[in-house]
Amino acid sequence: VYLALRDSLPSDVDLEIVDPRNHLYLAPVIARDVRRRGLGWAEAIKAALRGPAYAAIIVDGLTVSSGELPQPATAVALVRDALGLRPVA
Repeated sequence: VYLALRDSLPSDVDLEIVDPRNHLYLAPVIARDVRRRGLGWAEAIKAALRGPAYAAIIVDGLTVSSGELPQPATAVALVRDALGLRPVA
């Protein structure tokens, strides 16, 4: 999934793999990203609590997938859609 995402996203997109057990890093980063998108603190807190799930894919604080790792093509489509990018042909 990582390689498919890296190959299909623009080079200026920051792609990180983070251990979901690293709550001390994830919670504030997710909350910051949600706030940067213009949402309130309540949404930021909810997102920070939901974010560190197994196999979660988080785009700018928005969890687009969690619980089970999607197929690479599905992950690419979810992330590109969340970023407002055109689908890969």
